[in-house]
Amino acid sequence: RRHTRFKCDWSSDVCSSDLYPGIPELLKALRDRGARLAVATSKVEYAAVRILEHFDLATYFDVIVGAGTDESVRGTKGLVVSHALDVLNLPQGSGAVMVGDREHDIRGAHENDLPAIGVAYGYSHPGELVEAGAMFVAQTVADLSSFLLATSQPS
Repeated sequence: RRHTRFKCDWSSDVCSSDLYPGIPELLKALRDRGARLAVATSKVEYAAVRILEHFDLATYFDVIVGAGTDESVRGTKGLVVSHALDVLNLPQGSGAVMVGDREHDIRGAHENDLPAIGVAYGYSHPGELVEAGAMFVAQTVADLSSFLLATSQPS
């Protein structure tokens, strides 16, 4: 099942997962175009940083934000996205776009006036991302790459 793709034992720093092929190359291509990249995750922030470091992806991101350890601190996806925009010093509706694999990602983007792209190769259920209002749903990393690179402006 897809839900077992990622497992970490933080007490020993052991992570096992499949990194989707093409993601590092896509992140590099976006950075090479001057894109500012952020992670806005519902995972606890320290865990998100450790996961990205484990896969040597952290350096691609200007900002990595997650939920706080207390739900009152960035306890919803919308608040996490808002915090990422604040740290990037981008106003809501600034031209940024959210990429996510669950309805919460799509809704969190919309709460911040951002368009949302869904990735069906993540944890979503069939139809979930379209139903939540994703403007585009990528079936593969290649689809996502083609869409983002075709619509991004090189700086």
